[in-house]
Amino acid sequence: QKTAYEICACLVGSEMCIRDRDESAPTTSLQIRLADGTRLVAKFNQSNTVAHVRAFVNNSRPGMSGTAYKLATTFPPKTIDDETQTLAQAGLLNSVVVQKKI
Repeated sequence: QKTAYEICACLVGSEMCIRDRDESAPTTSLQIRLADGTRLVAKFNQSNTVAHVRAFVNNSRPGMSGTAYKLATTFPPKTIDDETQTLAQAGLLNSVVVQKKI
């Protein structure tokens, strides 16, 4: 599994992608609503973990990396505590994730 989290602005608007995404593996899109009100749309492999989403957020907003936050689902609202789960295991395929400051 790829481990680099370099971000490239390779899509239009606020969409971004992880450069190391495996194009041959199944992918999913996530909309990430940040605590500052902005949104990111990113494509991940379904086998990526919730920790990959956190790394994506931290790399997208370097100023936020020192801020404590949790990731949560929107419906039903639930904090995502196990960041070792894959996106598929966490039920996050083609979903919305919210950043909540703690």
